[in-house]
Amino acid sequence: MSHFQEVEFGQGDDNIGTKGKAFKAEAGVSYRVSFLYFNGLKDGAPDFSGPPKFEVAPCHYIEKVGFVVSTGPDVVKEAGSAAKNRLATVIVVWKTDSDGVLNAEENIKGRKYQVLPWIISEDKYQTLKKIYAHFPYGKHDILMTCKDKNFQKLDFIGLPDSFLQKIFQEQKLAVIKEDILAKGMLAAESLKDSLGRELTVAQIRAKKDPSSATSVSPVSSSGPSVASDSDIDSLLDTFN
Repeated sequence: MSHFQEVEFGQGDDNIGTKGKAFKAEAGVSYRVSFLYFNGLKDGAPDFSGPPKFEVAPCHYIEKVGFVVSTGPDVVKEAGSAAKNRLATVIVVWKTDSDGVLNAEENIKGRKYQVLPWIISEDKYQTLKKIYAHFPYGKHDILMTCKDKNFQKLDFIGLPDSFLQKIFQEQKLAVIKEDILAKGMLAAESLKDSLGRELTVAQIRAKKDPSSATSVSPVSSSGPSVASDSDIDSLLDTFN
């Protein structure tokens, strides 16, 4: 049984109160971001008419181990605390100045944009869901400003248009569209691994104390852990 789910705003998210480098904001910097993980992205044809998608899994942070997917009561007992949902999606982070002002030339000619997984907490998800009601992310970018790097505290503002859509609708920029989609498809494949690893209790204990471990292999590998919205989870992320 898989412990991962796909959710969208208002669909399958009733219980949401949350391979490669993931996005992490720097304090005092603003970012212009487009959502990319929509239905159809994995086939190279995202449908921007609906809400963006998120992968979600209940996870524990365990010291010396990192984020572990909550796969059963034995893992919960070993973790010593209840699991918290972590969510992941794919975004395009555009090249801007520190105030989030877009530099179209650097993004189009220099291709300075980044296509990355983004890990968020339940609180951020709920905030983004409210903004989406007024600024559908298939047509609007968001401006996010980081107030605290360690805790990944972010303010969000919906923007009047989508730079991603401007590029996708311009036939002369088809090569950039193809590049973004290719990178987005790769990022989407890594989302589940980015959330946490599925480990047995024996594997968790071996990670905690390698000297006492027998040879064990993880069920699935994980990309770098990234900050969640709650203070404790976000702070612990910095030690991964």
